[in-house]
Amino acid sequence: MANPNPTQMTSVATRVAPLGDLRARHRATGQAVAVKSLHRRSGGSCAADVLSEACFTAAGRGHPSLVAFRTVARAPGTTDYSIVMDYVGPSLRAVMADRGGRPFPEAVARRVMRQLLAGAEEMHRHGVVHRDIKPDNILVGDGGGAVKICNYGVAKSVAEKDPPQAFAGTMEYMAPEVLVKNADHDTLADVWSLGCVMVEILTGKPPFAVAVKDEDDEAKQVFKIFDVLGVPCKRAWQALKPQVHDDKVQVWRARQLRDRHGSSRNRLRELVSEEILSGDGFHVLKGLLTCDPEKRLTAAAALQCPWFTDNVDDAVASERTTAVTMIAAVASKPWSLATSFVRRALGLLQ
Repeated sequence: MANPNPTQMTSVATRVAPLGDLRARHRATGQAVAVKSLHRRSGGSCAADVLSEACFTAAGRGHPSLVAFRTVARAPGTTDYSIVMDYVGPSLRAVMADRGGRPFPEAVARRVMRQLLAGAEEMHRHGVVHRDIKPDNILVGDGGGAVKICNYGVAKSVAEKDPPQAFAGTMEYMAPEVLVKNADHDTLADVWSLGCVMVEILTGKPPFAVAVKDEDDEAKQVFKIFDVLGVPCKRAWQALKPQVHDDKVQVWRARQLRDRHGSSRNRLRELVSEEILSGDGFHVLKGLLTCDPEKRLTAAAALQCPWFTDNVDDAVASERTTAVTMIAAVASKPWSLATSFVRRALGLLQ
C-alpha cells in the first residue's frame, strides 16, 4: 500500500539546522524540504506545540525573508508531529563558522539586514514576536544572496504576556526589557536581536557575549549591555519596567560614573569602528540597539533610514519588486485563517 505521507526522508538525512531539522524531499514534486520533528513529551502530546509553531510559521507565508511553511506531518501510529518547510540552506551561524569568524563587509551586511528587517516587519505586521532571532535561526540560500528567518519554537502573539519571572530566547541576543522580566515586551525585542546579529555580521563576534556563566547569568548579561551602551538614567531604567535588578543598577551606575570619570557614554562605536561601518549604517545600528524600547527603531522605521534608501541598486530594487508581488498574494490572509489551516492539517478538528 502506498505511503500516504507525501514527504519522504532522503536516503542521506542531512542535518540542516542545529535543532536537528532534516532535509527531505516531497514525493509528488521531488522538491527539497526541511522537516522539523517535535516529539511527544512525557504524559502528553506535542500537538499543541506543533499547532502553535506551525501557525506562527504559516502567518508569514509568501514573504521572501521568512521560511515558507508547507504542511504538518504525523509519524504513522504515533502522536509525534513534524513541521514541513521549504528547504533553504545552512544557517548563518554555519556560514560564519565556515569563514573562520571573518567579518563580512558593510555592503553584505546591508543586503542581509535589509532582508531580515523586511521579514521582521512582516512578522510584526501579523502580530508575531519571534523572540529568538540569532544567526542559528537565519538560513542562507544556496546562492548566498537570500536569507530567511526560521524556527518559531518560542514565538508568541504580541497579545500574549509572559508569566512573571519567565522569558524565552537566547540570552546573548535578548533585549534589556526581556532580561529584566518585563511581561509587556513586544516586537521591539526582535529588533534588538537583529541589532546584535548586525554587529556579529560586521565584526564576527556577538556584542554582548558573557564569558563566565553561572546562576547570576541574567544580571551579568544586563551589566554587559550597560557596560557597552552605558547604564541608563533613572527614567530610561524605569521605561524598561524592570521586575529584577533594581538595586543592582544603582550600584552599576555609580561604579560606571566613578570608573569613567563622570561619564556613562555609549561605547558601541568602539566595537564597530568607522572603518567597518559608515555613519549611515551606524545610525541604523544605534537605533536598533537602544536600551529604551520606546526610543528603539521599529523594523519598518529602520528600513526607511538613508543606509537603505540611498543604497538600492538595480538588483535589490528588482528583488524588492518581486517581494511586493509575492507578499500581495498573501497579505490579506489573517493570522486566524492560518490557524484554521494548520488545525485542519493536524486533524485536530476531526
